[in-house]
Amino acid sequence: MFRRFQRVLDFHRVIATVKGPRYNLDTVLKALSSQKDSNINILLTFPFTPTPTHSSRITQRRPLELLAWSAPGLEGTDSIVTHFLFREGAHIGWGASTHDMSAAETFTHAGAQTDKTMVSPEPKVEVMMYQNHAEYISQGGTRSQSSFVDTETDTLVLENDNVMTKIPFSFAIAQSALIDAATATIEPVARLIRQWSTDVSIDGKLRFNIRDLRQKKAQMMLVSTDTIGGKALDKPVFFWYASTGEMRSLEAVYTEVQDHLEIERRKWFLQERLQHMQSTMEFLREEHHTALSHRLEWIIIFLITVEVFFALRHFVEDMRRTRSSTLHTARGQ
Repeated sequence: MFRRFQRVLDFHRVIATVKGPRYNLDTVLKALSSQKDSNINILLTFPFTPTPTHSSRITQRRPLELLAWSAPGLEGTDSIVTHFLFREGAHIGWGASTHDMSAAETFTHAGAQTDKTMVSPEPKVEVMMYQNHAEYISQGGTRSQSSFVDTETDTLVLENDNVMTKIPFSFAIAQSALIDAATATIEPVARLIRQWSTDVSIDGKLRFNIRDLRQKKAQMMLVSTDTIGGKALDKPVFFWYASTGEMRSLEAVYTEVQDHLEIERRKWFLQERLQHMQSTMEFLREEHHTALSHRLEWIIIFLITVEVFFALRHFVEDMRRTRSSTLHTARGQ
């Protein structure tokens, strides 16, 4: 017990936030580059572009998917915070405090996209602890691998503080945060759908508006498209360049962290839940359609009854007029 408590004292914190549906990282890069403060350093962009820290691989220019930079921490005299910003909406801060993450929003807000076709996820904040490998060994750690997940303390162990070392961890943490954000986003809709279903099970009455149902169904389809159907939770394109030993080792670390965070299992669970919600909403839509059809049938029956009534009335009046005219003619003769 003392050993684990002692190790906690040397842990550092990595924070993951999801506060927007998507970022235009090119816009964020311009905002960062326009700052006169030389303490902000661009560490990496992906797709790779020639930068002071990474120019070994250049691809055809397309919208940025990942942007990393460093900035002085607001808590601690010599602290440096490394930020990773993902196009899908996740923001990772290594060695960051909540104040550091809030301060970075000055730049990230410039690239936040407000497309009405996107569903803004519920704000989500996750925190994990990490330490470098030297600290791990000095505190009695026995695993020789440089970068890995210490499952005993649920801690990330990094070989060094290099930006490339943090990339595989950042990808997995970002995916974990995106799953949690998507789950939190669908939760209010799930409660509402359950309430509608409960109302039907109690007295068979539909207590919802078809417009509301249609809107919620479309929102869940967008969440499914942006998470399950998109590339956010797939193996990052970054690791397609795993032709070098360095890239292959980074991919192995990413796979280990992904397994530890149970990304695939949670992704499957999220997908199953979305499909169940879609099925329930389809059932409610069909019930509403059936109820509307029955209502229209009764309206049609009522209108036919009214028409028959007036037709019979008109027929009876014609018969009376004909009979009266016949009697009048007979008396005249």
